[in-house]
Amino acid sequence: MAKTLNRLEAFWFPLCPSNLLNQKAALSYTVFGNHLVVWGTSNGTIGALEDRCSHRSARLSQGEIHSDGLLSCPYHGWRFDPTGECRARPQCPDQTIPPSCSVRSYAASVRYGYVWVKFDLSSQTSIPVFPESDDPQIRQIQGFHEVWNCSAYRLIENGLDNYHHFFVHAGLLETVTPIPTAIDSGIEESDDGFCYSTVLKLKNSKKLCGALGHGNSFVTVKRTVRWLAPFGISLELDWSHGLRQRIVQYAIPIDHKSCIMNRFYFRNDREEDVSIKQLLEFERTLIDQDRHIIETINTDNKPLIENSENLIEADLPIALMRRRLKRLLAASENLH
Repeated sequence: MAKTLNRLEAFWFPLCPSNLLNQKAALSYTVFGNHLVVWGTSNGTIGALEDRCSHRSARLSQGEIHSDGLLSCPYHGWRFDPTGECRARPQCPDQTIPPSCSVRSYAASVRYGYVWVKFDLSSQTSIPVFPESDDPQIRQIQGFHEVWNCSAYRLIENGLDNYHHFFVHAGLLETVTPIPTAIDSGIEESDDGFCYSTVLKLKNSKKLCGALGHGNSFVTVKRTVRWLAPFGISLELDWSHGLRQRIVQYAIPIDHKSCIMNRFYFRNDREEDVSIKQLLEFERTLIDQDRHIIETINTDNKPLIENSENLIEADLPIALMRRRLKRLLAASENLH
């Protein structure tokens, strides 16, 4: 699988919240079918390596993190640093360790409270910039980090779907704006994705009021949707009562049938306006409504890249994403 997704591996992915790192136990993840081990050291360095010892192929994630930041293999005690270099072999301590004993390493960095990884070290892609992170008036809220039993493609397409909320979220989001809603000023493409905006008017329900901290009967929101290639979404919400919120969601492919869903938030309000508990209770209900639908869709990726579904004009963002991803996948295949 990893061979056919080579071009997608050139992008950065928020793998997990950084608060999951500790100096006692390493983390194990599977992304694009690749097994990797991740750990943190006392000096803040992040190790992200192939989860396979170069000696006898044992899982390094089952090993021990030592006070010097080295990770030891649980099978024979070989020790590796965060760059993947083998630093000790207890069975032959006096021998020079050859470069062949190193383990493949990946780029890793902490940003926005998440550990970001990139598999292709030669690529020049950057971690997306969310300017709110530098604003002391903006709070960041860690939302969800969980495995969904669906294709990463399906999860991100759901974020680009401007019409499902009329049906999937009925009762939670009471939309007053008639179908269809217009995409304002078209879709603006960029090297790392595309962006567009829509405006919605909603009837303010008790549940929505709790998440917004605003009690007017009706609220209007400008939704600016940004696709972050290949599996990221940034949703900027400018509400009529002054609340500004950015929702960032990534789907990190484990394989064709499952993905890691990471979702976090930036907001310009305060805990006394809307508590984290209130927000996440609302969001939990919202994304579970999506999940109920998405996890029952055929997980085969074939319809996503071979136009075997009947897309309509309202699905323009989804169609554009599919075309862009198809080009990336084709470029990957041409490398082999």
